[in-house]
Amino acid sequence: MENKTITICGSSDDLIEIDGDLCDEFNAYHCWKYVHFNGGTIVKAGYAQMPDKGWVFEVVQLGEGITMAMLDPELEDGEHFSDRLQLCGQIYAAACWRNIDGPSDDEIKEHFEDLRTYGYTAAKLREAFMLLNIDPLNSLVNATT
Repeated sequence: MENKTITICGSSDDLIEIDGDLCDEFNAYHCWKYVHFNGGTIVKAGYAQMPDKGWVFEVVQLGEGITMAMLDPELEDGEHFSDRLQLCGQIYAAACWRNIDGPSDDEIKEHFEDLRTYGYTAAKLREAFMLLNIDPLNSLVNATT
């Protein structure tokens, strides 16, 4: 598998955008989020809502073989609007959660609200997610290819 290059930035005041060889967007309205990538890279993202600073991105954990670079920020009316973080490596999946440790019970409920879980509670689903001890993003990608 070849290396992929992506750029993470903010859009408006409520969207985290990923552009490049992987494209996605995540809602982050009035809260900080953690974007989890396959291979263990985690990026903290949020809209700072300060006059001289908009979107802020911080690498919390860099996965093996992944390189990062902070690009020139995106400006709006001459002022900082969004950091632009570039990642390069074996990147092929991303998920966004409110917690650095993965999905909360409420986030699992949101993702499964239209799915009959036949007696499984959000707590049981979260426990199963954490106990798998595998890269869940990798598993989802491999299951669909």
